Amino acid sequence: MPVRSRRGRPRRTGAVTAVVATCLLVGLVLGVYAAYLGTVGGIHRINIAGLGTQPRAYNSAENILLIGAYNDAKDYPSRTYHPSADNGADTFILVHIAPHHRNAVLVSFPRDTMVPTYACPRSGHYSGQAAAAGSLEPLNSTYSQGGPGCTWKTLEQQTGIRISHFVQLDYVGFEKFVQAVGGAEVCLPYPVNIPNDGLHLTAGRHHIDALQALRFVRARDIGQWSDLQRIQRQQFFMISVMQSALRQGLLGDPIKLLSVAHAVAPYLTTDSGFGLTAMYSLARGLQGIKLPSVALIQAPVVPYPPDTNRVEWRDPQASDLFTAIVHDRGIAGSGGRRPARHPLSHRAVDVRVLNGDGTTGVAAQTATALTKAGFTVTGVGNAASFGYSATVIEYGAAAGLRAASTLARMVPGARLARAAAVPPGSVTLIIGSSFHGVARASAGPRSSAGGHASPGGLARSYSGVTANQNICRDGSAFAG
Repeated sequence: MPVRSRRGRPRRTGAVTAVVATCLLVGLVLGVYAAYLGTVGGIHRINIAGLGTQPRAYNSAENILLIGAYNDAKDYPSRTYHPSADNGADTFILVHIAPHHRNAVLVSFPRDTMVPTYACPRSGHYSGQAAAAGSLEPLNSTYSQGGPGCTWKTLEQQTGIRISHFVQLDYVGFEKFVQAVGGAEVCLPYPVNIPNDGLHLTAGRHHIDALQALRFVRARDIGQWSDLQRIQRQQFFMISVMQSALRQGLLGDPIKLLSVAHAVAPYLTTDSGFGLTAMYSLARGLQGIKLPSVALIQAPVVPYPPDTNRVEWRDPQASDLFTAIVHDRGIAGSGGRRPARHPLSHRAVDVRVLNGDGTTGVAAQTATALTKAGFTVTGVGNAASFGYSATVIEYGAAAGLRAASTLARMVPGARLARAAAVPPGSVTLIIGSSFHGVARASAGPRSSAGGHASPGGLARSYSGVTANQNICRDGSAFAG
């Protein structure tokens, strides 16, 4: 089911080629160190505060959050830009670079993904926000209120993926980048004529300039008017730019790299920790990545029932994807089949046990049994009522589904349920009247699937593409 926006409510897309701009920018430090102060030093940097306890890093993979910030639409025609004047962003991409530096996965998060409202401090012109237990908000609202730091914190808590750095590029930077690399190519299955966006292209392959590129990646009035389709078109645009960069030999041309970096740097914002050393490390890592080893996918979502203009994580697919990235391991399955999911070690699961049917001592007895089975019991108490008939295992973020599933193997008949109030990294067991005790512990949890995350496998499992894809094969992104 496509996700549509309300009429009259503008949707704006930021700099979807931020990943390419970042790759080229950090590449310049390999051969143009003398230009550092004048170019890389011109990047705006902010301190990230209020992240709280970050997820554990299980390996040396790097995860970089890319944010496409948009300029106030009313300023666009006059070219009097005010970067992020209304604190808006609608492109959120997590770039996962594997520990061995031979492949990468780019995960796009729809801007209307509903996420918990976490407490985030004021930062610059972002007002910050207070935590609201049980309340959800679109990811774009998280950014609007709390900025990059709040978005970083929210995605970490919801996915369990530890983020290393963020890079933000706005409309102006997007145009400057496309102009600096000599334009880009797009391929359309039919003519597109959108007067409101100023986009007029015939069917077929086109080499477009920077302004046309911006109009193309922003356009929604194509196909099903779906933000999810627009993400697909953005992915093929990124593929086109990556392929063009390699054809031109940009990564091996220090002078050209400096020119691109000089054009884009004033419009980039990063965290203060993303300095020369970190950029150099990233550039080294990107040197060996080939196009077939770069996958572009979208986090699995479904329409949000209270408002189908919004989306929420699709479980268990989203949880499986996040877990695969956290551990940099492959996912079994392809062609849309549900990927295989493996249990955690019992000691990695924090459980709060609540009495939901009023039986005296049942929570304490269950806590003892779970402790003996190797689980970490963090608390015992009573549920909000004693009216539970079914036993329920609640988890908060999508990343917590794996822990909930691990516990469910020990509690026959338990029902899994999403509950925003459950703290990240833990689950809550509510004992109902149908509860018959904890099952006998198995000989031990199965180990997770081995092997590094395969870009091709992830692309197949999540209907994505790899960067060597023919850009004229994105018909589904235009289907009406």
